[in-house]
Amino acid sequence: MKTTLYFIHLTVLQSYNLMVFILLVLTIPTLNAQTNYNPWQHIREQRIQIGLNPMPEYLSENCDTAKNAIKDYMEIRKLMSDDSTTYGDIYLSLRYLSFFQCSESYEFIKNLILTDTSEKIRCDAIRLLGWMRSVESITFLKRLLKKEKLSTKEKYHIISAFCLIAVYNEWQDIIDEFVILLDEFCGFQNGMVRDCSDENCSELYFMIGGETALNYFSYCFDTEELKVEAALKLTQLGEYETTFPIFADAINSGDTDNMFIAMQGLATIGTEEALQLIREQAQNEKEIVAVMANWILKYMNEKKGDKL
Repeated sequence: MKTTLYFIHLTVLQSYNLMVFILLVLTIPTLNAQTNYNPWQHIREQRIQIGLNPMPEYLSENCDTAKNAIKDYMEIRKLMSDDSTTYGDIYLSLRYLSFFQCSESYEFIKNLILTDTSEKIRCDAIRLLGWMRSVESITFLKRLLKKEKLSTKEKYHIISAFCLIAVYNEWQDIIDEFVILLDEFCGFQNGMVRDCSDENCSELYFMIGGETALNYFSYCFDTEELKVEAALKLTQLGEYETTFPIFADAINSGDTDNMFIAMQGLATIGTEEALQLIREQAQNEKEIVAVMANWILKYMNEKKGDKL
């Protein structure tokens, strides 16, 4: 992953994960006072907490408006293809349709998933179905996974939608069933991972958390080229003892990518020893490293009076 990506990861709205992070940052100031709160230790919990409270847009039950939204989408789809120049209008129309908690919108989106000729539209429709979070969609998604000739992208979006519905509805039985599907899709069998560099799988295991996630990232921790990245995930899941030495080495490695990851990990550990290693980078000759170190320390100081 490019150096700039890790810096952007903490500063700019660039992707879904970054949007969640920015929402997380904006949410914390509303919380109650507590001494020495460390926001870096609650990245996953805050992400889940934000997701447990759907945005108001996803709560509309105005089904007459939903029917009109379906008509609008169909007109736009007739006029536009899914290429990069026109897809934005198609997606916005589809996303608007997903805001309605109506049988008409659910059925229309399901039909798109089954019949639209565009893989891009099918995948976005699956993702939006997940954000609608209806537990009734679980049966549909399980049937969909059995469909022949699904692309890898479609399978990933189905698994991801399943994850959203299971986690945010807090159904442990459904989560357990999801983990079985996730293990199969990501090739996590008999304690071994097929490809630890798959960021999509990494994100889904992180969302699940618990022993399942710890086992996944522990295996990837033993993969030398991904050790620092896996160490960050393990630290965010509460494992500090084995990861601290990795960050202590990485922060002085001169590899900017690994230095950024190490600073996040050390901030999560939050001990005086860990924070001192970050402070030492605040005057780094590489400006981007110094800016990141100062930002992390400033952010922790601003939020130390907050709590979950």
